[in-house]
Amino acid sequence: DESEVYDLLSKATVQWHLTGSLNDDADPASFEHFGISIVEGMSKGAIPVVLNRGGPPEIVTRNVGRTVETTRDFIHATVGVLKLNPSQRDKLSQAAKERAKLFSEEEFKTKVAHRIYRGQMEQTILEFVPEFAQRELVPFKAPPEGKPCARKFGCAALIVEFRDTPMFGLTVRNTMQRLGPNWKLHVVTLKKSVPHVMNAVRAALGVDDISRPSSGHATDELILAATSKSGSVSIWQVTNELTMDTGEYSSLFKKEGFWESFRNHYGVLVFQVDAVMSPISKHSIYSFVKYDFVGAPWCKDNPVLQPLVEEGVIKHYVGNGGFSWRTVQSMIDCSRKFGPTSDSSEPEDRMFVRCFSADEAKYEVAPWETAKQFSVEVPCWDLDKAVDQGMVPLALHATWYYAKEETIRKALGVKPTPIACQHTSYCRPRKVSSQ
Repeated sequence: DESEVYDLLSKATVQWHLTGSLNDDADPASFEHFGISIVEGMSKGAIPVVLNRGGPPEIVTRNVGRTVETTRDFIHATVGVLKLNPSQRDKLSQAAKERAKLFSEEEFKTKVAHRIYRGQMEQTILEFVPEFAQRELVPFKAPPEGKPCARKFGCAALIVEFRDTPMFGLTVRNTMQRLGPNWKLHVVTLKKSVPHVMNAVRAALGVDDISRPSSGHATDELILAATSKSGSVSIWQVTNELTMDTGEYSSLFKKEGFWESFRNHYGVLVFQVDAVMSPISKHSIYSFVKYDFVGAPWCKDNPVLQPLVEEGVIKHYVGNGGFSWRTVQSMIDCSRKFGPTSDSSEPEDRMFVRCFSADEAKYEVAPWETAKQFSVEVPCWDLDKAVDQGMVPLALHATWYYAKEETIRKALGVKPTPIACQHTSYCRPRKVSSQ
């Protein structure tokens, strides 16, 4: 019965999960499944060894178990666990129990409520898009000759986007107006999306001379699909059909061939459709280009990162790649060294920070306090107070999911919420969540 199963799991050292191992095209579980039995085993302290497929890699992080690529790897991974000393195995077992709690019914209800809340909070920025979109933004003052990004197209902005979203044009316009005419724009998209992207970029930037090249640059990852005569815009299509799934998005960034397409630039500013630069921030992009990498700082109590920091695998809580400055050479180096062995469940920004941490003498990552001035996603500090005191970061990256609406409006220099809206039940709830 059920009690016997749980008793067995509590006595087991390792639990295998083989769903999907048959690679049966007719069985959806071969490609996507959650694996509730994994969580049940973890809740009793069994250390999971699972196939790196479907949902299990999102459950089994490195500090609780092992993910493998093929069924042959199960034995090797299991022997590796059994060879650990008792205290190390106990640490994995206890970590597995703790992580299992994240998939409880109570936690599920909390996350569903949070998802609904995020949908409501997204309206924050959509409400003032019309006002924000009409602004003509002032470019940053160009750096002196000889400095990084001083020469024409020495640096570039890069967005990878496969979806048709109204925020695309706004973020492209916002980013390129702030960066100014010396910066080039690269857009990476799907083959079927190229015509839409061409039209959206034309509308956002007023660049009418974008057209298909007669022949173009191509790598294993990207094909040049369109370019402007001035050289200010390049639109690339991926060679494979991908989605904006986190794993597929990250896998593209982890490939050396992807970054080779941008070798002519000193560095790139990676941005996404949920990132906007503040028109009232006192900071300039040129204050950050001396670093190899800077993104919104991660919170130091992050439960996923803490074990990696304790093990010395990661030595920086900087940072989120969704709005990030990166030197191209560091991306080429790290994708070559770490990309081929990076687990598909590992986010690309974490992989690069892991690379930087392994050779701190070679790479310079912005300090945590400096990263706060560059961008903010989840505020791990009093953002309300900082904004009230005029300390507005260079950019906001999906901050409207975590901060108060009034703070977002102040940071972006848009009108406050109408008084009538502040005192009626008709308006959206103002509760702030940090989930």
